[in-house]
Amino acid sequence: MIPCAESVRFLRTGGEAMSACMKLARAYTGRDRVLMCGYHGWLTTMGSPGVPEAVRSVHTPLPWGDPQPWEDALKADGDHVAALTVAYSYTAGEGAGEFLQQLRELADRYSALLIFDEIVTGFRLSNGGAQGRFSVTPDLATFSKGMANGWPVAAYLGRRDVMETVRTAVVSSTFGGEATALAAARACLAVYRTEDVIGHLDRRGRQLIDGLNERFAKAGAPARVVGLPPCPQLLWEDSPAVNAGELALRFEAEWLKRRVITYGVMYVNYSHTAADIDEILARAGAALEAMRGEGLFG
Repeated sequence: MIPCAESVRFLRTGGEAMSACMKLARAYTGRDRVLMCGYHGWLTTMGSPGVPEAVRSVHTPLPWGDPQPWEDALKADGDHVAALTVAYSYTAGEGAGEFLQQLRELADRYSALLIFDEIVTGFRLSNGGAQGRFSVTPDLATFSKGMANGWPVAAYLGRRDVMETVRTAVVSSTFGGEATALAAARACLAVYRTEDVIGHLDRRGRQLIDGLNERFAKAGAPARVVGLPPCPQLLWEDSPAVNAGELALRFEAEWLKRRVITYGVMYVNYSHTAADIDEILARAGAALEAMRGEGLFG
């Protein structure tokens, strides 16, 4: 189901799976630096307290969508770069494929590995994640959230020659071999194989995107929903009366009063029906009307 999966090992969480991939990349290439884009779990979050400068110095955060800073970093120090890691940007839409292909070409040119963080996108953008949807195959990838319908399990996988490096580069986890979640994953993957889960996410996500954007326009709210239907992102701008952050928080509060829990990125799931989305949209409309009535949109 996953294009790059020549070999697979299992862990419990996505963050440790990403850390495992980075360790394998360093062991395989004999290099230390990692160029990073997106959140890869707390273990590799370099911008917060508690990270030694020596560790921070070999992790370089770079932006989504523009290959030039990546090429500049590789030109300056490509001989020391083990991997390029990337998590899909929720606002990117179908144009993400071009950027991912550019990273693939840069990794090949500088003999670095390309690692996809598919913790969210796996079994959501397609059964094979972003690599399946955009036809760009990484050397390594991580999967977790969607693979066992909520059971705690993760996988790191990829090229067999790279994965074999684990024989000398130790990756060990106390519950890495726990089998109950693997049974849940096996059952869940059977559903992906036999039912149109991804198509359902696309349809219900499109219903949500279009419905919310219509209601934002009707209410005069400075907001829009962008991105692909399985995981679109809600973006607010400042109004003449209130800044974007306060508007976002207030909308979440008003929606919550109406028993809808949301997040900046919205995840429709296989159990959502068209009627469910209609009900969510109706409650969103009521929340927006309440905000407009208080003059929050100017």
